[in-house]
Amino acid sequence: MKLTLESQKQELIKKNQLLLTQRDELERYRKQKLPTLLQKTLRPWVQSWNPKPEPITYNDPVLGTVHGQIEFDKDLAPLIMHPIVQRLNYVRQLSFSFFEFPTASHSRLTHLFGSAYNAESALRKVLKRNIIFPSLDAIVISDEEKERLITLGKVAAILHDIGHGPFGHALDKYLSLNKPFLQRAEYVELQDKPDKFLSLEYVRKYLAPTIDEVGREFGFDADLVSRLLDSRKKAIDGKDHLVAFHRFIADLIDSALDVDRMDYLARDAYFTGMSSGTINTSRLLSSLVPFQLGDQYTAVFDSSGITFIEQLLYARFSMYVNCYERPKKLAAEAMLSQAVDDFLSGVGKDSGITISEIMLLTDEELIDTILLLSDESMMCYNLVTDLAKGKIYDEIETNVRLPPLTQDAEADEGRASAVPDLAEMDPTLLHFYEGLLSDGIERATIYSNTIDEWATSLRTAGSLQEPHMLLVVAPAFEAFDPRDKAIILLSEDRNSTTSLGEQYPRLKRALTDWTAERLRVRIFVSREVGETQRQKIRAKAKEIFSPRKKRK
Repeated sequence: MKLTLESQKQELIKKNQLLLTQRDELERYRKQKLPTLLQKTLRPWVQSWNPKPEPITYNDPVLGTVHGQIEFDKDLAPLIMHPIVQRLNYVRQLSFSFFEFPTASHSRLTHLFGSAYNAESALRKVLKRNIIFPSLDAIVISDEEKERLITLGKVAAILHDIGHGPFGHALDKYLSLNKPFLQRAEYVELQDKPDKFLSLEYVRKYLAPTIDEVGREFGFDADLVSRLLDSRKKAIDGKDHLVAFHRFIADLIDSALDVDRMDYLARDAYFTGMSSGTINTSRLLSSLVPFQLGDQYTAVFDSSGITFIEQLLYARFSMYVNCYERPKKLAAEAMLSQAVDDFLSGVGKDSGITISEIMLLTDEELIDTILLLSDESMMCYNLVTDLAKGKIYDEIETNVRLPPLTQDAEADEGRASAVPDLAEMDPTLLHFYEGLLSDGIERATIYSNTIDEWATSLRTAGSLQEPHMLLVVAPAFEAFDPRDKAIILLSEDRNSTTSLGEQYPRLKRALTDWTAERLRVRIFVSREVGETQRQKIRAKAKEIFSPRKKRK
């Protein structure tokens, strides 16, 4: 009998060792297979081809039923049909908003085309008006040069968002805290905008030959396009800064109120059916004028546009509260970020795969890659499976809003610079605000570490064993320091410029109030978390995020 038990024990040990060996072999297979599979998946997006040079026309319902077409000259066909641009046909503009707005499944590519349409419209209006402020001189350039500028503006608009990865902005926060990104000086200088950083990278790495080919006839190249897309508005590699209308085009593409923002608000309002998000794009574009500062023409708005700017600012606030930052959308994005992190730290560890390559995938490719190369025991597999089923985490309502940053009287206009004047704060919350005033790596590190501390405290309070059962989403950096009040306006005497915040204190106060509505820390939990646990988590959240009373 004793011998039989000993034999069985040895047999179980052998079987266990075999299972461990098979598990290790499977893990090695996954790590070996991942680079091959990923490169095979990405190959179609990074290999250019030679499309037939013919005009391209798209019907766009956002532009209306009368002028509802966007047209591109045949010379732009190689760029528009480049696979890395066409890839955005398979990336949703609004990530997971379709869970609540079923018709909001429009692609990122349609937004690029709409932005190009706006850029062309703005440039044609300005060049036709033929006035430069403050001198009121005419714009002395040839018709050929005017067409070159219009084409250049359209190209920049088409390419301004090609750095967006799967599900649009869904992975932005994850990327903004990604160490490989933070270790690159150029990314830090771009103020934590991963899509801008990747757009520049993709232009240089994949699109430069095609841009040079397209631009040869019009007198521009990939280097100039890169400088237009660089939101720092300065030289790249020591070359001269943007001059004359090149700076104007750069402002059209990326500024406090640009053609990008005009299109996405109008487009997203249309496809979500939210009438409160509608704007008057035509009147906004008509109020744009070039203002000469040295050898640069910057884009500013004259007084005829203020009513429509105010309309846009309210529309943007409405879209953020009712669409972009809806709890279900934020929860799904947090689940996806957690899944990608688990996938890269597990299956992707030591595989040589970078987050930049993951960001080249389309929505469906990302989901399929995680499902194919992980198994049911892995967190990433279960999170992605839940996403596919629409089994989204619940929000624990706390009704707690973080106080906004205060404005230092000596600070530059538009730059918040001081922590709120609270009686007392939870130490982690105070540290969070101090981190917001830092830059680059320090800010991202404090932001990330503080959120981790909050999540750990909340999980402990709710007695949750698995980290992924509770996810914390803090307001984005830009929510604390919005660019809107820095919109540049033509002064009343038309001889200088001023900011929206300086000229219209009423609007500045409204922007502050609207921003305060967005400053919420969201807490999401798996549907398996019970009500008693949720109550304990809710109580802990109020303890952390509510201001404390002064001690007597």
